[in-house]
This record gives sequence, C-alpha cells and structure tokens, in this order.
Amino acid sequence: VFGSGTVVTQSSVFVGPRFSSDLTRQIALMVILTVAVILVYLSFRFRFAYAVGAVVATLHDTLMMIAFIGAFQIEISTAIIAAVLTIIGYSLNDTIVVFDRIRENEKLMRESSFIGVIDASITMSLSRTIVTSFTTFLAVLAIFVFTTGSIQDFALALIVGIVWGTYSSIFIASPVLLAMVHGQSRRRKRKDQRLFGRPA
Repeated sequence: VFGSGTVVTQSSVFVGPRFSSDLTRQIALMVILTVAVILVYLSFRFRFAYAVGAVVATLHDTLMMIAFIGAFQIEISTAIIAAVLTIIGYSLNDTIVVFDRIRENEKLMRESSFIGVIDASITMSLSRTIVTSFTTFLAVLAIFVFTTGSIQDFALALIVGIVWGTYSSIFIASPVLLAMVHGQSRRRKRKDQRLFGRPA
C-alpha cells in the first residue's frame, strides 16, 4: 500500500514466557508480604478477628482481579502489578473505615448484639463508601476512555478492583469478622463448661 522501502521498523520488543512468569512471581510475593503486614498491623490496631476479616477481603479482591486479567487475556506488566497493589490499599482503606465504625459502636451499643452493631455500622458508613467509590470510579473511567496501551490496562484493572473492593468491604470483611467473633464466643463457652461444669 505504501510502496517498497517506505515503511521502517524503528524498534521491536519481544516479551517471552520467562519474563511473564517472573512478573507473576513478583505479584505473588508482593501480595503475600502485603497480607502479612496487614495481618500484623490490624492485629495491633484492632483485634485478631478484625485482621482476619480484612485479610480475607484483600485476598478476595486480589484473586478476583487475577481471574479477570486471566479471563480477558490482559498482558501481565508492571502497570498491572501497580493496579493490583493499588486496589489492595484501596480496599483495605474501605475495610478499615467500616471496622473503625464497628469498634466505635461496640462501646456505644453495649446492649446490642454484635450482629446488630455490625449492621448499624455498615448502614452508617454505607453512604460514604458508595460516594467515595463512585467518585473514584468516574476518575478511573476517564483515564480508561482517554488513554491507550498499558495505562488503559491499568485503568481497566482499577475499575474492576474498585467494584470488587467496595463489595468485599461490606459483604465479605464484616461477615468474616462476625464469624470469627461468634467462633471465639463459642470456644469460650465450651471452655467454661469444661472448667465449671455449667454454661457461662
């Protein structure tokens, strides 16, 4: 179409399977280290049950993003690694906002059951979570629409991560926290029954 000798290849890059596998290992290592730090930090700031809920939500978000990347055959690049780590931080921030409200309401709502405390806390923080997530979603959507290449892949991964991160903060982290607290309560009751021969 353009005539012989008029097209010049200025550069070419080949990304082999070894480079991709190295990036995959880097993602796995970063996620493991991040989860470990989150577990330690939240165990000190809150309680171990809170830390487990946040870690499960974080792992959920990471796995959902990886599943999306694999399903749509998005190239694993440094931009995708950055997107995964960004969403881990974003989701964790959302989860901590909800957990802060739960911890605060535990002291204010002493006569309520723990499930009632969680329900009230989620209701109180729901509008903030939705507004923040929607605002972030619009900003990232603009990046996705008006860019190309790796930046567009980065924005696409962020869009998916924002949706799952918002979901997990409400529907995964809090139920896991509730299950952990109820499990600890049942274990204490069984221990008291063995020690004293009667229910606590």
